[in-house]
Amino acid sequence: MSLPVDALPVADLRAIGGILSLVVLLYWTYERFAGEGADPVVRSSTSSDTGTASVLLSGSKAVMALAGGAAALLLAPVAGGPVVSSTQPVLLGLGGLVVAHWIIEKEERE
Repeated sequence: MSLPVDALPVADLRAIGGILSLVVLLYWTYERFAGEGADPVVRSSTSSDTGTASVLLSGSKAVMALAGGAAALLLAPVAGGPVVSSTQPVLLGLGGLVVAHWIIEKEERE
């Protein structure tokens, strides 16, 4: 028996999305430091009759975008309030991941 998505409260869906974002961020960080050193990439494209649009974010910009999304999902005061009650550790952790990726990216360019 499957649980329909409509049965989940919005706060639970936000928590699931935030946790999945954190898992992806931690995987990217592990791959960057202990793995093959590949840049994280966010790629999206769409097309219609009126044209095509595409977005490519790589490296620290991809980490920053996903960290911003995770922060919005976990900390936004909408739909039942923030999922996480203490915002400072979450923001410091996400900011630390972004800075760590930026430092690695900067050292690779030099």
